Amino acid sequence: MRGMRVGVVVLGVVSSSAWAGAPAADAVLSDLGFSADEVAQVKAGKLVSRDSKGATERDLTTSFAFFLKKPPAEALKDFKAGVMLKVDPNTLASGLLTADATVDAFARLTLEPDQEKRVKKYQGAKPGDALNLSTEEIAAFQKAADAAAVEALVKASLLARYQAYRAKGLDAIASYDRGGSQRSVTDELKAFMKAHDGLKKFAPKAWAAMLGYPGSKADGAEHVFRWVHLKAHGTPTLALVHGMAVPDADAFLVLQRQYYVSEGFNCEQAIAALVPVDGGTVVLYANHTSTDQVTGFGGAAKRSIGTKLMAGEVQGLFEKLQKRAP
Repeated sequence: MRGMRVGVVVLGVVSSSAWAGAPAADAVLSDLGFSADEVAQVKAGKLVSRDSKGATERDLTTSFAFFLKKPPAEALKDFKAGVMLKVDPNTLASGLLTADATVDAFARLTLEPDQEKRVKKYQGAKPGDALNLSTEEIAAFQKAADAAAVEALVKASLLARYQAYRAKGLDAIASYDRGGSQRSVTDELKAFMKAHDGLKKFAPKAWAAMLGYPGSKADGAEHVFRWVHLKAHGTPTLALVHGMAVPDADAFLVLQRQYYVSEGFNCEQAIAALVPVDGGTVVLYANHTSTDQVTGFGGAAKRSIGTKLMAGEVQGLFEKLQKRAP
């Protein structure tokens, strides 16, 4: 799984008045279900990892909490760089998607490497295969005559999925045909959000804007949309990504949502909450990845191994961020 790459930021001097009237860290963490021991560890400057139950049977999840001696507005710079604007080191190509994007936005996208193999995979696509495609997309690819036709259809399909999501949000995501069943990315992503609905208490407007995008709006919200072609565990993979940062009074929520992935897993969502407390900011981070590879025989073992791998990667990155705090 891929963790966040966090950008470097120069920290300024923080006035104590920035936290006037903010609640104690104890109250915030206790409200979110942290034990007294976990609260004490966070207050002592430790990064606390939590073993969380998956939001679905397919969910690999990890979450962390820690404390920074700076206000949320300063911490936000790091999280925008890490969640909304991160560049995975395995990225082959990527591009921004604007509101009026056309298929030309995917001009830099090709099916290299392994073009011949990948073209045949699309042409021979069937329900339940490795590729994440809707019933309609499968039928279209089966009719593609050659590599040029397949590549053009890949771009057209990505554009159509982006336009649908941009217009109607989670409810417009086409499901993957699994052969006899449909894997609903909409349901997966909504379940990931629901798993952390305790954050509504601290940032209700931001929460509504993230869950209800694009119908629910919030002043000051920032959005970044892009397509990404990367190698995930050695396999060339295409993804559509939505990054979002939303202010809510002095708190912020930052989200990265991979609402379409061509293969390997179903979707991914990372959310960071920056909550002002007396003396600084409590940072809460959770990453959820939906994959069918943790279901069925041996699924519990696969889930445990996968979650530990993801937790180790993300924890290392967050420890670097924490050490930069004054």
